[in-house]
Amino acid sequence: MKNNWFQRYLLPGLIFQSAIIAGAYGSGQELAQFFLGHGPLGGLLGMLVTMIVFSVVLMAAYEFARRFQLFDYRSFCKKLLGPFWPLYEILFILIMILVISIIGAAAGDILRDTFALPTIVGTASVMFLIALLVFFGTPA
Repeated sequence: MKNNWFQRYLLPGLIFQSAIIAGAYGSGQELAQFFLGHGPLGGLLGMLVTMIVFSVVLMAAYEFARRFQLFDYRSFCKKLLGPFWPLYEILFILIMILVISIIGAAAGDILRDTFALPTIVGTASVMFLIALLVFFGTPA
């Protein structure tokens, strides 16, 4: 695979952001809860500060991995979290299940509001598509 600018610099941040807060982005709740209540300028400033903080945290994680020569996930977590790394794994799996549930619920609401379909149709459709992607994967 060609190592270009997008794959090297932009894609890791996009994957990090989507994995951590995809459910909130999918429903728009994060914007409404944390940013839009502060007006246009306050909301944009809040988004800018959030982007900077996320960037610094991710950059620190990459530097930690580089400095300690940790090139796989398990070694990184063991070094960073010490004896608590298994607890983190359990909590992270539970959070990912919650995120997928939020995305499914948001899809159900969107299809209900847009096409007057039952909420369960949208939720089940998204869950089915997620299951297909997990089972068959993608060529990327």
